[in-house]
Amino acid sequence: MKDGTTGQILYQSTNPTQVANNAIGNLTQGGNILFKAGTYTVSQTITWSQRNNVELVFEEGAKLVAANGLNAPVVHPIGSNGLTIRNIEIDGNAAGQTAPAETSPHIDGILITFGDNVLIDEAYIYNCKRDGIGAMGATNYLTIRNSIITNCGWNGITACGGVSVSSVIEKNEISHVSDVGITIYGANYVVNNNWVHDLDGVQNTRARWGIAVEDPYDGPNTIRNNLIERCSWGIVLAFDQSVGISDPGGEGHHTITYNTINYCQCGVVVATVEANTISYNTITNWNVNGGDGGGITLWSSRNVVEGNTLIITDGRITKGGVWIWNSLPPVGNIIRNNDFTLCTNPKILDQGIGTIISGNVGYP
Repeated sequence: MKDGTTGQILYQSTNPTQVANNAIGNLTQGGNILFKAGTYTVSQTITWSQRNNVELVFEEGAKLVAANGLNAPVVHPIGSNGLTIRNIEIDGNAAGQTAPAETSPHIDGILITFGDNVLIDEAYIYNCKRDGIGAMGATNYLTIRNSIITNCGWNGITACGGVSVSSVIEKNEISHVSDVGITIYGANYVVNNNWVHDLDGVQNTRARWGIAVEDPYDGPNTIRNNLIERCSWGIVLAFDQSVGISDPGGEGHHTITYNTINYCQCGVVVATVEANTISYNTITNWNVNGGDGGGITLWSSRNVVEGNTLIITDGRITKGGVWIWNSLPPVGNIIRNNDFTLCTNPKILDQGIGTIISGNVGYP
């Protein structure tokens, strides 16, 4: 470890974790740490607590590799405000981790625990036993952007911060993860301009959802301008049964808008949470495996489905462009001004109560 100004060697060790932790620990007033090009085998988590305004910058060619048996996150800041991580590359070495993915702390590439004003920019994270990036606890002004995450056993990105303020997940590419590309447990997140594709369960077969809000009554959240391809369900509002339902039958007020969803089993699925807006999305060629695939599937009440375009190019039979499923049954959904011109029948399968259907093109 060298002083960037004087070149003086301040600390040296053959253990990269000890060097990194020592450097960060000395930044009592914040500062920058540059990781020079090279492969660093991480045998203990790079972790620190309550060091604010720290910036980690990784030179091109610098890579962190989880050692066999690490069984913990590669990088784990705790309670650090004003943190920036740029250009990090992490190989999670999933095959070398012996603990189950459910272990705590999570076997992630990066795990953020609390901390405001956190930026992760241009990360390349792959082959993690659990999540590529996880954010746990209250995190305001969290931004994850311009990153590539692939081949992870659970989620690409998990934001589990409760009610957040102005947090953004944008312009990331996520592929070949087994559970959810991007999943939110909380409120006031914007998930914007991401490409989520080919969630094929490379490490195990789980949900394979593109983008999800899994504790959806804590809304609102906005999911917009994303491209989602070849997943099981494209965008999902559905509670995670492992954490229970925070407000059964409650209102989410989530907005799902201007997304493009191609070749998924279902395009958009809204389960139990009410009063959401699904608008101006383009959904094509759903129901890829046959069975119960709807372009937009509603299991809940009082949603507005407006201005969407639903297209089937190969004549496949589906459960409908919009399928209002009778499990509750849903009450008072509004289906208006959608374009069903290129959608096969049934264009709307209404098994709800008091559904308002108006102004749709190509229907009936």
